[in-house]
Amino acid sequence: FAQSCRGKLACFRAADGQALWTVDYTRDFGAVFVGEKGNSQGAMRHGNNGSPWVAAGWLWASAGSTNGAGVVALAPATGSLRWTSGNEVAAYAAPMVGTVGGVRQVVDFMADAAVGFEAQTGRVLWRHPLKTAFSRHVMTPLLLPDRVILGSHQTGLLCLQLQRDGDRWSVSELWKSLEAAPNFSCPILVGDR
Repeated sequence: FAQSCRGKLACFRAADGQALWTVDYTRDFGAVFVGEKGNSQGAMRHGNNGSPWVAAGWLWASAGSTNGAGVVALAPATGSLRWTSGNEVAAYAAPMVGTVGGVRQVVDFMADAAVGFEAQTGRVLWRHPLKTAFSRHVMTPLLLPDRVILGSHQTGLLCLQLQRDGDRWSVSELWKSLEAAPNFSCPILVGDR
């Protein structure tokens, strides 16, 4: 799988490099890409830089459309659409998939918020606003059983505490370090997430 900064996602056969399928976030989902001009935020300005996540017969990607396709789920073998969800502009972080609060979810650090989507359905579980200049949210979220650790150049490094009561979720900031302000990121897997 390869994703361009201009929001084109493709699947190539490893044996010979033949393209098997492609999707275009602008054409297929209505995402906006304006390039380096203007004051647009996140991927609208610098492009789609958060790589997709592939696991267990699913592919999740930050399409960044404000038309109900902030995040999309596809079938990796065919590229067929499983769901679209959210109205969030993509930032630069890759989505992370794991179990938080007893629910398997896609956690994505978007341009204006950290958001948790139910992995199988795309239903938005929770949203925590985190707005910064230029939406340079690059840190792939680290998922723990009831917490999410993430950060960016202005939010600093922070830990979100998630609590669930049935279908209702609440999010609070458990701790924050402004001195540890990550500006680049690489996902690290801890155990079987």
